[in-house]
Amino acid sequence: MPITVTMSTGVLAPLIVGVVVLVAAFVTTLLLFIRRRRRRVQAAVAADLSSEAAVRGPESAIYQFGSGQFPRAGGNGQLALTATRLICRKYVGTDVVIPLSEITGLREQASLRHQRFGGRRFMIVATDAGEAAYAVRNVAGWIGAVEQTAPQPISSH
Repeated sequence: MPITVTMSTGVLAPLIVGVVVLVAAFVTTLLLFIRRRRRRVQAAVAADLSSEAAVRGPESAIYQFGSGQFPRAGGNGQLALTATRLICRKYVGTDVVIPLSEITGLREQASLRHQRFGGRRFMIVATDAGEAAYAVRNVAGWIGAVEQTAPQPISSH
């Protein structure tokens, strides 16, 4: 004989309110964490740029992935180009700083790992140690700025 359980509205309404309050508390905590991390990253980029002038940026960017010595995990952050470095400070995870003298190639790509991301284009930075991929607003502008700033000719392919 099956057992049936019924809930009255007197029990169901407080249960729903409790769940909504827990979800709201979680979302609020998450948003506060992200806001604090963003401020910390912006301060780190400002500190980087206090000793070196920015050629381009800082601007919001997404570090998509890396190969070789670069971190595999992506994340949102700030990207800046100085006369000597391409600096990506991520909100969460390992920062990626590439000396311009180590860049051997730059290219624009429409897909990563055989996947397209809503028409987004990517800047791929190649070094002897691996590749790093970034989603930025103006890929051609970033590639041009890196090519003009680097101390050596960089192949674009």
